[in-house]
Amino acid sequence: MLLGSTTTDVSAATTTSTTIEKSVNTSPSALATQDSNNKKSTPASTNNSTTETLPATSTNTTNTSTTTAKTTSTVPTETTTGSTTDTPSSETNVNNSAPTNPTLNDSGQAGFTNWNFDKGNLSIDGGTLPEGTGKPDDTRWGGHSQDISSIQITSPVKAAKDSSYLFANMPKLTTISGLENLDTSSTTNMEGIFKNDTSLDSVDFSKNNVHSVKNFSKAFENDSKLKKVIFPSDSHANAALVNDTRHMFANDKSLIDPGVKDWQVHLLLFTAGMFKNDDQIPTFDIGGWLMNTSVNTGNSSIGEGMFDGTNFQSIIFNNYAVFSPETALTSQRGNIWTSVEPAYTDGSVAHFSGIPNSSSDKGLGSLYKQTNNNLQNSKTFVTNNHLTKLTYNPTVDDSTTNIPNLITLPTNVGDQSFVAIGTVGITSSVDVPQTIIVDGHKYKTDTKTVTAKFGQTTATADQTVTYTNVKVAGGTVEIPTNNGSSVSLTVPDGNDGDTIDIDVPVDQIPKGYHSIPTKVTIKYSDDSSNHLLPDTKEIQISGDKAQGGPYTIPTSTANKTISVVIPNGVVGGSVTIKLPDKTGYKPVDNKGNEKTELTGTFDADGTFKPDQSIIYMGQPAKDTTVHFKLPNGNDIISTLPSNSKVGDKVTVKVPSVPGYVADDGTNQNITEVTGTIDNNGNFAPDKNITYTGKHLNSIKISDTKTDTNKVEVQSVDVKDNAAIKVGDKVTIAAPKITGYKPNIQQISGTLQADGTLADATNLTYTPIENKAITLTVKKPDGTTTQLTVPAGHYNEDTTGKIISPDEIKGYDKTSISYVYGADGTPILTDLQTNQTITSDQTLEYTAKTIPTKVISLPSNSQGNQTLKIPTGKVGTTSQLDVPSIPGYTAKKVKVNYLPDGPVVTDLNGKEISASNPIIYTGDPVPSQTISLPSSHGEKTITVPDGAVGDTLDTIALPDIPGYVTPKIKVHYTVDGPIILDSDNKQISQDHQLQYLGVDNPASTITIKNPDGTTTNITIPDGHYGDKDITITAPKIPGYNAPTLQVSFGKDGKPIITDSKKHQVTANEQISYTHISSGGHSSNTKPSTNNISNKLEQQNITIATYSDQPAVKLYAFNNSTMSIVKNRKLASQSDWYSDESLTLDGIEYFRVATNEWVKASQVYIYQAIQRTIRTYPQANKILYKAEGTSISYREISANSDWYTDQIAYINGEKYYRVATNEFVKVNDAHLL
Repeated sequence: MLLGSTTTDVSAATTTSTTIEKSVNTSPSALATQDSNNKKSTPASTNNSTTETLPATSTNTTNTSTTTAKTTSTVPTETTTGSTTDTPSSETNVNNSAPTNPTLNDSGQAGFTNWNFDKGNLSIDGGTLPEGTGKPDDTRWGGHSQDISSIQITSPVKAAKDSSYLFANMPKLTTISGLENLDTSSTTNMEGIFKNDTSLDSVDFSKNNVHSVKNFSKAFENDSKLKKVIFPSDSHANAALVNDTRHMFANDKSLIDPGVKDWQVHLLLFTAGMFKNDDQIPTFDIGGWLMNTSVNTGNSSIGEGMFDGTNFQSIIFNNYAVFSPETALTSQRGNIWTSVEPAYTDGSVAHFSGIPNSSSDKGLGSLYKQTNNNLQNSKTFVTNNHLTKLTYNPTVDDSTTNIPNLITLPTNVGDQSFVAIGTVGITSSVDVPQTIIVDGHKYKTDTKTVTAKFGQTTATADQTVTYTNVKVAGGTVEIPTNNGSSVSLTVPDGNDGDTIDIDVPVDQIPKGYHSIPTKVTIKYSDDSSNHLLPDTKEIQISGDKAQGGPYTIPTSTANKTISVVIPNGVVGGSVTIKLPDKTGYKPVDNKGNEKTELTGTFDADGTFKPDQSIIYMGQPAKDTTVHFKLPNGNDIISTLPSNSKVGDKVTVKVPSVPGYVADDGTNQNITEVTGTIDNNGNFAPDKNITYTGKHLNSIKISDTKTDTNKVEVQSVDVKDNAAIKVGDKVTIAAPKITGYKPNIQQISGTLQADGTLADATNLTYTPIENKAITLTVKKPDGTTTQLTVPAGHYNEDTTGKIISPDEIKGYDKTSISYVYGADGTPILTDLQTNQTITSDQTLEYTAKTIPTKVISLPSNSQGNQTLKIPTGKVGTTSQLDVPSIPGYTAKKVKVNYLPDGPVVTDLNGKEISASNPIIYTGDPVPSQTISLPSSHGEKTITVPDGAVGDTLDTIALPDIPGYVTPKIKVHYTVDGPIILDSDNKQISQDHQLQYLGVDNPASTITIKNPDGTTTNITIPDGHYGDKDITITAPKIPGYNAPTLQVSFGKDGKPIITDSKKHQVTANEQISYTHISSGGHSSNTKPSTNNISNKLEQQNITIATYSDQPAVKLYAFNNSTMSIVKNRKLASQSDWYSDESLTLDGIEYFRVATNEWVKASQVYIYQAIQRTIRTYPQANKILYKAEGTSISYREISANSDWYTDQIAYINGEKYYRVATNEFVKVNDAHLL
C-alpha cells in the first residue's frame, strides 16, 4: 500500500497519514439497576421505660424488584478519522491521547504475574496471567498500553484460558521478545489479542502451542504494518480446534503471509471478514484445508465476505473446500477466476465469478458448495474422492461487457454493499436499495440511483446517500398483571428498531405495592400488525419491602417492657416469631392464656400489626423474709409485704440494734429500705444496709521524751478515716517528722471510747544522717576532676558551705553551696546559675564569648572574599557559607573559636590562606536535548553534562545523506548551554545551521556527431539537492539533437539520463538520430507499415494507469500490429519491457515474446523504496499519472512521505506518494 496522502488543511504530515471516512453506528445498550420501596415499622415506646431486646426466630417472605433501563439507539453521524487503517471496531475503546489519569502504576501484579513498565518497555516476569473479560481493558498494564513500544517475557508465564485483548491497543508496539515463554497450551480465546497494534510488523508463535485456541476473531485486526504471522510447524501445537476467525486479519494492509496454510479447520464455522481489505497477499494457499460443510464465510453484499477487498494473484483450493454462496473473491486483475489445471475428467478447467450475482449464484460458493466434493454436479471431478488441489488465477472476461461488481455505497449510517451489473471502466447508474437494516434498525431513502465506475470486481458509488429512520406511530399497550388486572402504557411515536423504556404508572398500582418490572421496554417495529412490542407478557404486582425492627411487649411491672426484633418483610406478608423466655415472667394473651408465638402482618404503610395483644406477667415472690447482717455475722430478720410478686416495688422495715447504726451509705440511721422482687423471686434492696460501730475523730498517743531533739505527740487525727470505729483493733502509722526517723513504724491497740489505744508503744525520733558525696567537674579539654561534700546530719549547719574547682584560661568556673538534707542527701546549689543540682550531674566550665569579627579571605578564581565571623564561644566551631557567586558553588568554611580569637579553616581543618584559598567550582549544567534550526529543518542534538564556564569543542550533529555536516561546539553558562558554530557565532533562527549538498564536480559527456566526429558537452558542477538541469546538444539539420537531464547525486556524481530515460555512464557516447523525411513519390503508394529507422533495445519498467480500463495488447506480424484477443493488461499493473518499436509514428513497448502495448497507454517508472521530504514554503501540487494536476488535493510543505516509484511523465520526473498521486521531483528531496 502507498502511504502519504493528506488533505490541504493539515499543517504537517507524516509518512503514515491518510484520510479515511468511515461511519460509526451506535447500538442500543442495556444497564441493570436495583430499585426497592422500603418502609420501616415503628415500634411503640414509653418514656423512662426499660426495654429488653431479646432474640427471636421468624419466617417471612421478601419480594424485591429490579428495574432494567435501556438506552434508545440514535442515527449514527459521519466522522472523519486520520489513520492508515480502518477505524477500530465499536467494541474497542482505543485512547490515542495522553492518559487522563496523571498518576499511573509503573509496576504491579496481573493475576500471579509480576510486571514492570519502564521507558516504553513492558517486562513480564513469570507466574500466571489473570482471566480476560472478552473485551478491551484500558486499565491493564497500569494504563500504559498506549505507550508500550516493546514487550519482554523474561521467564515462563502461564497464559489464561481467556487471553482476549491481552496485548491489544498498543499503537507503539514494535518488538516482542520471549514470546516462547508464554504458555498458551490451555488458552482457548485469543480474540483481539494483538488488535490495533498499528506498528507491529510480525508475530512469531512458532515456539508456542495454540492447539486449544477456539476463538481467533479480531486477533490481528487493524494491524496496518503487520506483514507475517508464524504459527507452529508441529501439527500437535498448531491450530486444530479453531471455531471462529471473523475479522482475524481485517484491515492488515501490509499483510503478505498470514501463516494459516497448515491449520486444521474441520471445526471452523465462522470466517466472515477474515481477510477483509488485505490487498497485499500475493498467493493465498489453503489447499490443505479440510473445511467444515457448515462453515459461514460471510455475505459480501453487506461487506462481510471472507475475502472482501483482497487482490490475490492466485488462490489454491482443494476439492473439499466450502464457501457460502454470498461470498465474493475480489481482484483488481480480473473478474473471472479460472483454474490453471484441468478440473474435470473431460480435461476442462473450472471457473467462477469473483462476485456472485443477485441470486448469490455463479460465485465461489456456487462452485464449492456446502456438500463435500461437489464441484459442478454436471461434470465429474478428476479426484475420484481424493484430495486434489487447484490453483485459480484472475482473468478478464472479454466475452461479455456486463460483469457483476460489489458496490460500496457510502451512507450516513455506514458503508453498505450490494451487487450490480456494469462494464469495467465505465461509470454507470445503479439502483439504490430503498430500505436497509443496520444494527436492527430499518432505514429508508428517497435516492433512487447513484453512479459508480465499474472495476473488475468492485466499485464505489460516487456520492453519499442519506437514509432516514422508518417512523412508527405510538399508541396504547395493555399488559395483564398477576392479580387479574391490567396496566395501560402510553407509548409516543418512534423509529423502527428503537426501544423506549416506559414507567409502569404508579397510580395504577395499589398503595404499598410495586410492579415488577417498574419499567417496560417497548421496541418499535415497522410490522403493521404488531408495531409496539413489549419485553414482558405479564407484570407482577408485589408488596413493597417493609422494614422490620424492635417491637416492645409490655410487662406487669410498671415502666418495663420486653423488646423483640421483627424481621424485614413485605406489605401484606405475614410474620411469625417465637416469643423469648424471660425469667420470672410468662407471656399471656388478654385472657390469661400462656403464648409461645407472636403473629402479625405489615400494613400498607409498612407498619407491623400484631394479631392479638400480649403481656409478660410476673411470678409470686420466692421468699417472704429479708435478712440483714451485723459486723459479728449475726442475722437480723424482717418480712415482705403480702402478695409480693416478681417486678413489684416494696418497702421493708430495718430493725434497730443498740450500739450500732443501720447505714445505707448516707451515714444516717436508716429505719426502712425500698427494693424490688427480682426475676428469681428474691427481695433486691435499692440500697445495701450495713450495721457499723460509731466513728471517732482522733486517737490519743503517749510518747517517750529524749534528752535532746525531743518531740512530743499528743494525738493522731483520724476524723477522715471512717474505717476506725470504737471497739476495733486499730493499727496506725507513726506520725512523720521532717528530718527525723521513729524507732517503730506502726502503733497497735484497741480503740477505747475515750479515744485511747490500750497497750500502745512509746515513740523516739532521731535526726537523718547525710553521707559524704563526690561531684564530677568536666574540664574544657575533656578530662575531669573531683569535688567532695563531707558527711553530716540534718539540721547540723543551716547557713551552707562553699566548694570550688581550679581556674582555667578562657573559661568561667562554677562554685557549689551545700546544706544537709532531711532525706539524707545534701542539698547542692550552683552559685553561678543559682539552680539546685544533684550529685550525679557533671559540672562544667563555661566558655567565654568571642565577639563578632570581619575578615578577608583569598579565593581560587574570584579574588578576596569578605567574611563576617559571628559571635561564638571558646572551644566551639561553626560552619559558615562563603559569599555566593551566580553559577558557582563553594564549600563552607569552619570557624574555630580559640581563647585568643577565631581561626578560619576548610572543612578538613586546614587554615584558609593564599596557599589554601576558598575554592569556587562552576555549577553543573545537566544534559539536555536541544532543537537547532537549520537549512534542512529542526535538528536535535543531545548536549552532555557540563559545568558553568566550561566549553565542549566537539559535538555530533545528525548526518543528512548527500550533505556536509557543519561543525559546532557548546559553551556552558549560568543560563544553560549555548551552541556556537565554527566562527563562535550562536546558532539561532537568525543564524541557522547550514547543510551544504555534496559537491558534484563539473564533467563532460561525449556526443557522437552524424559525420563521425565527437563533441564534448560540459556537465556543470552543482550540489546534491540542486534542481535538475536539462542540456541539449547543438542542433544539426536533419537530426534530432540528443537531450540530457542531469540530477546531482548524493555520492558527488551526477545522474545523467537521456530522453528514453536511459541512464548514461561517463564512458558512453550519445548519438544524434536522423529525422525521417516522411515524404513519398506520386507514383508510389505510402506504406502504412513503415518501421522506424531502428528497433531500440531498452531495460525499463512500465505501469498501466489505475484510473483507466484494461489495456489492449498487440502482436507484431508481417510489419503489422494486430490486437491480441482474450488478453489485456489489467489496470494498475506493472510490467518489464526490453524493446521499443515505432510504427507509423506510434511507439510500442514489448512486454512478452510477441505482445506489445502502446507507449501512450502506460508510463515509465523506476522502482525505489525511500522517504522524501517536500521543500519548505508552499504546499505542493499533486499530479495523476496521466500528467494532469489534482485540483482538490495538495501535500504540506516540509512534510515526509514514503515513495515507491520515480515516474517519468511528459518528460519530467515525479515521486509517487499514493496509488495515482505524484509530486514533482523538483518539489521534494530524498532523505
